[in-house]
Amino acid sequence: MTTPVKTKQTEPNLETDERGAAAIEFAFVASMLGFILMAVTDVGLLLYERSDMRGAMHAGAYYFVMGGTDNAEAETKVKAAWRTIPEGTTVSATDYCECGDVVSVCTSVCSDQSLPAVYHKISIQTKFDGLLLDTSYTVDETIRVR
Repeated sequence: MTTPVKTKQTEPNLETDERGAAAIEFAFVASMLGFILMAVTDVGLLLYERSDMRGAMHAGAYYFVMGGTDNAEAETKVKAAWRTIPEGTTVSATDYCECGDVVSVCTSVCSDQSLPAVYHKISIQTKFDGLLLDTSYTVDETIRVR
């Protein structure tokens, strides 16, 4: 009968041992790729929401272009056309008149006896809460009807 030979176990040399290096490198690369993926997703969602908001704003502008005059109805048209309206969003429609570059009363005539130009303005104030981006923005559109 032979007795098993005991081999001397040596401790690994930490300076030259490369076991596990690939796992550490993968952890660095995967975390950077994950961050980039989240950033690209955030920017894509922001652009989608802004596009959706612009489409809704154009629905309100179209209401005024087609002869509508009720500001509350224009606000309703904007909200109805906006598919992904964020919570806390404010939509306002106002009208004003100008004689040249001077804001004037809509029921009076200008100093040159012409009628003042009539404008409708739609303003939207909203915020975007993404994974990495949290931003608020305001968008205005002005429509001249006379």
